[in-house]
Amino acid sequence: MDKTIAEKRQFLRIPATLPIRITPEFLGETVDLSETGLRFMLQKPLFLFKAQAQIELSPEESIDTEFRVIWNKHLVQEGKFIYGACFIGLKERDLSNLRYILIKSHLDQILSKVDNVKDKEKIRDFWCIDFKSYMDRLPTISNMLEQGFNRDEAFKQVFDFNETIMKKGDELESSIDNRIVMKKIKKTFRELCGPWVYKSDIVKHALEKPRGYPGDYKLLEIIYNNQTISYGIGFCYDKYFLNNPYSIAVRNRKEKMSEILKEFIEYLPFSHKKILNLACGSCREIKKLFDGDGFIRDKEVVFTLVDQDEKALEFSREILRNNPKNVSFKFLQHNILDYIKEGRKNSKLLGRQNMIYSIGLADYLPDRVLKNLLLFCFNLLEPKGKLVIAHKDVNKYKPLPPDWWCDWTFYPRDENYLLNLVTKSGIENFSLRLTREPSEIILFLEVERA
Repeated sequence: MDKTIAEKRQFLRIPATLPIRITPEFLGETVDLSETGLRFMLQKPLFLFKAQAQIELSPEESIDTEFRVIWNKHLVQEGKFIYGACFIGLKERDLSNLRYILIKSHLDQILSKVDNVKDKEKIRDFWCIDFKSYMDRLPTISNMLEQGFNRDEAFKQVFDFNETIMKKGDELESSIDNRIVMKKIKKTFRELCGPWVYKSDIVKHALEKPRGYPGDYKLLEIIYNNQTISYGIGFCYDKYFLNNPYSIAVRNRKEKMSEILKEFIEYLPFSHKKILNLACGSCREIKKLFDGDGFIRDKEVVFTLVDQDEKALEFSREILRNNPKNVSFKFLQHNILDYIKEGRKNSKLLGRQNMIYSIGLADYLPDRVLKNLLLFCFNLLEPKGKLVIAHKDVNKYKPLPPDWWCDWTFYPRDENYLLNLVTKSGIENFSLRLTREPSEIILFLEVERA
């Protein structure tokens, strides 16, 4: 991952060569700038720990500020002296001007890749009007929270301007037919608003993908638990993430899958049931089965749990260790895509199954791979066996925050598209039922083998 994106808690620095006057006899130039400080270069040494400076942004605009020197270095070959300094008491108006410079610097890089004049104007308006307004409001809310402002009231404000910038970003993407430019815009968006947005440990985790893929078991557990874990403005972004329609749908998905499992185990006439969970994650839908006294205990149930992440399997093994005596588990650390590549070999490894399900994988698979997975799984089913696949419906939800803040890419499909994929996957002699969780964002394909 790009180093700039990884360092979420630091203010972004940009190269900027601007005249800087410290005293009448000290005239130099800046090397780079951020909202908290700068580097500047002088022709002779500065024997001051603190000093006033005037930075010329343009012939008409300048910043008068006090700074404190943090470090310095003598560049012997160049015969110059370079200093790193932090601003002291920079006024909000000056901060706003600095933000504009930051935005303008990145905007120029983006526009250099755009030929269409109308597209350039749309991109310029997004950055200089919509995004600039968004950027100015983030530190204001952050400062208010640090001074004791009610965080629920702060969240309402954050919610409103988050919804606004997401809408503006979506409008821009809908009107710009250039995927490379939009990818650059979203990357820059994350870099510039990162010092505030990624104070949310939840959103930061979703972006950084520490397990190597989006939606790992730890993040799912955070979504399931539905509790904020960050402070200050980070709390607002935690709450925004957890209250997002997709997070709500994910919690519903767990409940819905648990209901499907319960019905399958209780009412189908198999005395010995074999259930395969692909990309199993934290297995909370299985844990839910055993809560209370309602789980049936007169039929043997064997769960085979497969995930590429050993930590997810360790977590699942721990939370399922007090399982009913009629339930047993097999844990397999495998990449699901390898099953498709080596179908016959892995069919023998997994064995025939009465149910196969996957609730968090299909959205990330291209059509060809998803069709192959459907066929592979269907061929493992015993007669009257069931395959269950969960998938978002693009007509019910457009994942803007996951895309713009977390760099999550889903394959956008609707109900008809998914049904068409099933019919073209090569499976035969089946019946199909389609159900949804309460928000209707996530649908469940239930394919039963004849």
